[in-house]
Amino acid sequence: MTADNVRFDFVAMWVQIWGTPFDLVSPKIAETMGSRLGSVVEVEKKQKFEGQRYFMRVKVAIPIAKPIQRRAFLAGSDGKSHWVTFKYERLPLFCHFCGLLGHDLKHCAPYFTATKIDREVICQYGDWLKAMGGRTRSPPHRKYEREEARVEVDRRKECFGQISLDDAVNGDGGDTVHHYSIPKSYMEEGVSSGQVQVPAVVSM
Repeated sequence: MTADNVRFDFVAMWVQIWGTPFDLVSPKIAETMGSRLGSVVEVEKKQKFEGQRYFMRVKVAIPIAKPIQRRAFLAGSDGKSHWVTFKYERLPLFCHFCGLLGHDLKHCAPYFTATKIDREVICQYGDWLKAMGGRTRSPPHRKYEREEARVEVDRRKECFGQISLDDAVNGDGGDTVHHYSIPKSYMEEGVSSGQVQVPAVVSM
C-alpha cells in the first residue's frame, strides 16, 4: 500500500442537530437523523443531571463525494413535519456553491461555469453550517452547578464557619482573602476567639 492507492472516501465529524421538538430529543432520533448524513459512528448520550438541551450531537462518517446536507424534515408526534438544521463541528474546507468538501469557490468548476452564464450566482451553503464557539455539548442547567457547589459549602462550614453559595459557585481565583468565624471545636482546642483569615480555594 502506498500513498497513491490510498483513498479517503469518508470524513468523520460531530454534527449538531438543531430545531428538534423537545418531545423528540433522544439518542434514537439523533441516530436516525445522523443516518441521513452518512454512517453513524457515535451518538452523544444525555448526561446525568443535565438540563434541557438546545441540540443533539451525533458523530457521522460523511461521504466526501456528496454535498453536505443543510437541513432535513423530521416527522413530529403531532403529525406535522419540522425542519431541523445541521451544524458541523470542525468543518474543514468546503465549497459554498456545490457543498463538497475539499475545495472552495476559487477551485470550483461548476461555480466558474455558473459565473460565465449568469453574473449573479447564489450560493446555497455558507459558514453558518459551522458550529461556532468552543462548546462541545449543550450547556448544563445552572441549578445543577449550584447543587454541586452546595456540597463544598457545607464542607467548608464545618471547618471555617460561614461562606456564601455565590462565592462557591463563582470562585475568585484563590488569591482573595475572606474572614470566617472560628468554629467552637477550634476554641476548645486552644485557638483564641476572633477572626481568622483563610484564602478562598473554591473555583469552578
